[in-house]
Amino acid sequence: MLTAEEKRTGVQRLGPWFHQIDLGDGVLTKSRPAGTEPLDHPRSTWELVGRCLPADLEGRSVLDVGCNAGFYAIQARRRNAGRVLGIDARRQHVRQARFAARALGLQIEYERMSVYDLSPQVTGMFDVTLALGLLYHCRHPLLAIEKLFGVTRDLLVVESEVLFPSPSFPPTEQAANLGRPLHPLAYVENHTALNEPAYNWFVPGVDSLMAMLRDAGFVEVKLAYEPAARALIVCRRPLLQADSLSMPHMLAAQLSMVEGPAACRPDESLAFRVAVKNTGLSLWLDRGPGAVRLGVRLLDEAGEELVPDYGGVAVGHQVGPGGEVLLNLSVTAPSRPGIYRLEFDMVSEQVTWFEEAGATMALVHRVRVS
Repeated sequence: MLTAEEKRTGVQRLGPWFHQIDLGDGVLTKSRPAGTEPLDHPRSTWELVGRCLPADLEGRSVLDVGCNAGFYAIQARRRNAGRVLGIDARRQHVRQARFAARALGLQIEYERMSVYDLSPQVTGMFDVTLALGLLYHCRHPLLAIEKLFGVTRDLLVVESEVLFPSPSFPPTEQAANLGRPLHPLAYVENHTALNEPAYNWFVPGVDSLMAMLRDAGFVEVKLAYEPAARALIVCRRPLLQADSLSMPHMLAAQLSMVEGPAACRPDESLAFRVAVKNTGLSLWLDRGPGAVRLGVRLLDEAGEELVPDYGGVAVGHQVGPGGEVLLNLSVTAPSRPGIYRLEFDMVSEQVTWFEEAGATMALVHRVRVS
């Protein structure tokens, strides 16, 4: 715990503050309003968010994404949450948050990290994830939501600026051709050199934001409050494990060539050893539709596809997110001399090649046949 003087000195040294936090001993982090926000921000937001959370969070872990000075993380800790982690992309906010937690004598972890860096392997999973005042600061909002999905074990609470009143598209020929609803999402024009976390980039309509949450895999997506141009949405991650059949959009892999020939004779047998890591959020199945294998395409030197599925080898067992496997694959070299490209990629049987589902580009290996 810090003395009153140490608190006052620290508050002055780390200003200006966006969150007003009572540090005790008559010391508040913020003594004047910041921008259009009220002096006691974010207290009014917490009054709404707090109603969506259990009064007692004992035994539950909480992740506060875009934590700023840590107001919400502090509130979660005061509700007896177990592990509490706050992350923010801005160094100053992390410094403020760590100071506030130390001043209050609360055990809270804070890390400087982008929402795009979130993964179960890096941070672990959390029972409750808070994304409050975050998504409109993201240049890639759907990617950010998918990252939130990946680390949320149960409950996600989103608070965001939204278009108000919420617009809707009239029936148009385009919408009819798509056969799916269109939802408004406004882009805020900014200079591309601007700092991402400090500016607004996209402002969604409420329906648009809820649709993105559903598309990322969340269920029970419910609008809790919509006070003017803000919305509070509560949703859950399904209890069932995402897998390579049910959620192909969450498939991703990292492939590394361990061993493979660079030259050979026509029709020679070629043996490759490839290290594979599951970097996505879906469990790789090992049988039936959705079973995962390593596949390879054959292309000529110019990149023209010659054989779309040139060979493959099954992973052989289920591989969870973060899991690794070493695979051996053999193919027969082309009969005609030349330089060929072999593109290695993972395949979810009867579903998709990973690259076609939006994952990282395939591993390319060139072979000279002569």
